[in-house]
Amino acid sequence: MTRFSGTAGLAGFLLATTACWGQAPAPPQGAPATPGAAPKQAIEEVVVTAQLRSQKIQKVPISINAFSAAFIKQTGSQTLGDLQKYTPGLTVDDTSTTQPTFSLRGVKPDDFGVGTDPAVGLYVDGYYSARSGEALVFFDDVARVEVLKGPQGTLFGRNTAAGAISIVTNKPTDKYEAMVDYKVGNFNKQEATVMLNLPVSDTFFVRVDGIINRRDGYLKNDYNGDDLSNEHNESVRVSARWQPTPDTDVIFAWDHDNTNVTPPTALGIGPFAGNGGNPYAAIFDRVINGQESRRLDDLTLTARHDFDNFTLTSLSGYKFFSTQNRESETGSALASHYFDTENVENNHSLYQELRANGVWRDLTWVAGVSYYQERAKQQSIATALTNSIDTLIGTQGFPPVFAEPICNFVSLCGLLGDPWQETMSNLGQYNATSVFGDVTYAITPALNFTVGARFTDDNKKFSWQAPDVQVIGADPDQSRQIRSVIGNIIFTYPGTPPNQLPQGTLVSRSDNWTNVSPRFVLDYHWTDDVMTYVSATYGYKAGGYNSVEIDSRFLPEKIQSYEVGVKSDWLNHTLRFNLAGYYYIYDNFQSIALAPVQNSIVPQYLTQSGDLEGKGADLEVIWLPLRGLTLSLDGGYVDSTWKKRIQDDLNLAGQPTGEPELRVVAGADYVYSLGQTGNLRFHVTNSFTSAERRNDDTAFQESTIANLVNFNLLPGYFKSRNLTDARLTWSDVRDHYEVALYAQNLFDNRYVTDINYITATTLGTPYVRPQAPRFWGAELTYKF
Repeated sequence: MTRFSGTAGLAGFLLATTACWGQAPAPPQGAPATPGAAPKQAIEEVVVTAQLRSQKIQKVPISINAFSAAFIKQTGSQTLGDLQKYTPGLTVDDTSTTQPTFSLRGVKPDDFGVGTDPAVGLYVDGYYSARSGEALVFFDDVARVEVLKGPQGTLFGRNTAAGAISIVTNKPTDKYEAMVDYKVGNFNKQEATVMLNLPVSDTFFVRVDGIINRRDGYLKNDYNGDDLSNEHNESVRVSARWQPTPDTDVIFAWDHDNTNVTPPTALGIGPFAGNGGNPYAAIFDRVINGQESRRLDDLTLTARHDFDNFTLTSLSGYKFFSTQNRESETGSALASHYFDTENVENNHSLYQELRANGVWRDLTWVAGVSYYQERAKQQSIATALTNSIDTLIGTQGFPPVFAEPICNFVSLCGLLGDPWQETMSNLGQYNATSVFGDVTYAITPALNFTVGARFTDDNKKFSWQAPDVQVIGADPDQSRQIRSVIGNIIFTYPGTPPNQLPQGTLVSRSDNWTNVSPRFVLDYHWTDDVMTYVSATYGYKAGGYNSVEIDSRFLPEKIQSYEVGVKSDWLNHTLRFNLAGYYYIYDNFQSIALAPVQNSIVPQYLTQSGDLEGKGADLEVIWLPLRGLTLSLDGGYVDSTWKKRIQDDLNLAGQPTGEPELRVVAGADYVYSLGQTGNLRFHVTNSFTSAERRNDDTAFQESTIANLVNFNLLPGYFKSRNLTDARLTWSDVRDHYEVALYAQNLFDNRYVTDINYITATTLGTPYVRPQAPRFWGAELTYKF
């Protein structure tokens, strides 16, 4: 999907902001037209690299949503989570900054920790991000974002079974540029961005950009008065570009991000939440030392050289990524119902890719090899209070052991109110090597046939270790008594004595998987402006491990996808109509679900597999009916159902997976000239998402808490949703100054996420997460 305006001046502005690496920028807005030339109104095309070469988006036989820097700014989008509103088929759950999840066309993977990989590949300037939180960074100096739907395994590699998201940053150039941007808004929003592009010499250029972002929380915790759901980020990017010859281009970049925010908020909806079951009536979200933080350092070296008949590109990268996230899992302030989880990660990765692109007679080709190495450490820490342990024990019909009078008989008095802590430690060591190639043969000037394949060899090692429970405050004798009387109740080892491993035993696994992911595409250009295509593509997601299920293992996931589409421009490029229909079969899809386990009185997240299939369509219509006015309509329909799935002893075959069927995004942009005073730009977008689809397991889950929850008090629960964004911008004729007023979620529609059941049946504390309210403010930009 391309985003632009209908006037020649704004089109030039957008082309400048979305120009690919190496493209000459368009004239600034307000610059005089070429003498004697009539002004032209036409849809400008974003140039994308979806096939690892620069192509106009309308020439690429793939369903793509491409967002220019101008559209990102017009909508106030700051991260990938914001862009989901404008991308039918894409769902981003970013309630956790460090652990977001991405799904495309109904393929929604669960987070198993560092033992698994995403099904939607995330790339920044071509570099793979294994952990989804690595890519949820601010769009402070981004050229464009490309969302590629359907399997992209041949060109992008493993773990792109559902699709790929490519973020392309602005590169250093030989022109002096500088920009200062300041944004203010409600909830004390303050955000400052600076950028400087400096040509040091004729062959060496440096670009620096940075952002400082602050916003108070938009929720108030009635338990302690703290703000919740705030923003607190700093990031910087430094890149240096060396062009010793016209044929050689070398770019070194360092990205750094530091984020410290409040953890995701649990809005209690049960009888122990203290709010009558209304998640917005009051919030009592108690968590000990709750926080969410991320540190990212990314070093990349990209080198390209043009030979006579081909271009050779090398990508070398090292990434360090650490996170800590401690959050409430109850939405209750009661000590007798306290439980929180903490995730601590420390990841190091290396990436090397060497590829060649070229054209030889009627063949356009790309070939390459890549190597990926990752060392990932994770600690999953579950913390309760001894009060809530007594509550859990009580659900099994036993008297409390930390309260009187029983504590006197078991020598555990004096510990009531102390933290009960269990820890799971994991270490993952991964290596992946691949060889790939893709060739397009021009059978005729109008007909092209593409065939490609990638061979991948995955080697993984993984370990689990869960030591004995620790009760903070217990002396050595009491600790031994706790292990004897109760023992671990969250992270336990499978099996029964004498075959059960002792608590704290190190358990390790290693596996090797190989895969070949091909693609076949046939495209026909009826005219220069009308193309149809048909494709068969295959994808692969590496197998892995559930980080909290000891000795677990699951096989790779595979997808077969078939797509037919048309891309067309009409009426002298003032009307665009793109339509794609698809069908896929997804085998061995892995997810996690709460289930009872041996040796534990609480359910655990266990790995469950199944096969699913989906069919649907993506529609894009853009029309420039009048000079200055652009109307757009983007729609996505998906019917995602289980082919094979057993969950909670229910057979879900033939039933929906839960994905909403329809998302429609309608937008309007209008540019009004004020002559020498400048230009006004009006932008409005409305995103509609239909209700999530229910199945038998949905009804079963709800039945387990029917006596706890009033579902009528949950805004947007299994209902359709609307979000409207608007922006009014004035810019001077030379496009140096820009002042804007903006609003996201203009009508302040409030919704909550799906119910979280992790403590529902044990502590009686189901909860939901909030979604963002209305954000509004002003933005001042100065370019020089």
